[in-house]
Amino acid sequence: MAYSILCNNMKRVLFLLSLVLGNISFAQQFTKSPYSINGLGEEDYVGNATFTALGNTRSVYIDSTVLNIYNPASYAFLSHGQPIFSTSAYIQNYQFVENKSIAKNNALALSHMAFGFSFKNRFGLVFGFRPLTNTGYDVLNTSINLLTNDTISTQFYGSGNITYAFTGLAFKILELEKHKLSFGANLGNVFGTNTHRQTVNIQNELIGSVKQNTLKINGFNPEFGFNYQILFSKSSNLSVAAIYKSKVTLTSESKTALISASDFKNENSFDTLDYEISKGNVFNPSSVEIGLKYDFTKYLNRASLRIPQLILLASYKNTRWSELNSTTNLSTSFNDATHFNFGLQFAPHVDFYDRSKSISFLSRIRYRMGYEYALLPWSLNSKQLTSSIYSIGFGFPITSQRTLSSINFAVNYGERGNGNSQDFIEKQLGYSLGITISPAFYDRWFKKNKID
Repeated sequence: MAYSILCNNMKRVLFLLSLVLGNISFAQQFTKSPYSINGLGEEDYVGNATFTALGNTRSVYIDSTVLNIYNPASYAFLSHGQPIFSTSAYIQNYQFVENKSIAKNNALALSHMAFGFSFKNRFGLVFGFRPLTNTGYDVLNTSINLLTNDTISTQFYGSGNITYAFTGLAFKILELEKHKLSFGANLGNVFGTNTHRQTVNIQNELIGSVKQNTLKINGFNPEFGFNYQILFSKSSNLSVAAIYKSKVTLTSESKTALISASDFKNENSFDTLDYEISKGNVFNPSSVEIGLKYDFTKYLNRASLRIPQLILLASYKNTRWSELNSTTNLSTSFNDATHFNFGLQFAPHVDFYDRSKSISFLSRIRYRMGYEYALLPWSLNSKQLTSSIYSIGFGFPITSQRTLSSINFAVNYGERGNGNSQDFIEKQLGYSLGITISPAFYDRWFKKNKID
């Protein structure tokens, strides 16, 4: 009875923690990139410490110690009776370079929150939140009015994010000795608000004009995942995975206001000159992601007590941003985006449950590195922007008890531009810290207790 009460209390605590932290985290500024001024903002692709370290090879990295909320087919591979709570925070430092001018900014937020568990040995269920797109920029431009010789300051400011709240379910169709096959789906709602503001004033004077647009988005957005694993031998296996998101129609509401301001830094001084509300639809684009993973795990033999593991990962993702369309006031001219991702993970001793004193802590760490190259949806001077990101990271198991809990850390560095060193270049340096919480082996949930 006491055990049952403890489990129920843990579930309530995790659920309430998810709601509270979810509401706090998704009100934060997720990006400071000026490219997020366009459309629905910048597609979320950073922050999760585990996947950032692996070059964002998110579709195919399936491990019972990691909650992969990006491919719902992975839920069927969670450890039975050991639910997982996962969250991750990150800070992203930006440096903007154009000719000899340099500007800096940073963003800090939580990247996701999710809680999942498996049941009946073949099913997995997950509840979670994560940002879908992010908007955040603050750009100041100055020019001289040739007629009055006044210096005109124009500030562009944007904030907001589109959040995805979902419930995911997976089913393992095949559970054979050499073949495993699972399908899954995330079924959830997309919601959020983006705000764009343009302020014009004479330099060193507070009087000015403000144009503000607020876009509110809401709608159903399903995701589908697939994973197939074939075991070549006891020490190697190959996995093929895919994620598909169909083009969906979201409802939208756009509010545009023209404002005069006697003090543009004080909203109480704003006087609305014109106000317009329009309702319509936003057609969010489809995407497909395909991944491969080769896993070599040298299981226990007489020569060593350690079980080393080497994982090689690669994935390809295409998002058809050219499909983005809107019946409201939204910029919709984009290129299709393509991502190529590569990752490597090495674990000197992969057994999370092993607490042998002969195994050093350094041998229990999971060492990760990755690389990502992308063709982005934006163009600059008629050239499509590209991105190159390098990353490293570590997974530290919590060794105080036999548990799947871990702390994950990643560092990534990247640049975005159109290949011309004289044009605008965005450099990023990010740090991600994630935590996975799971009950100890002897505290497994959903187990049947026998009474003699």
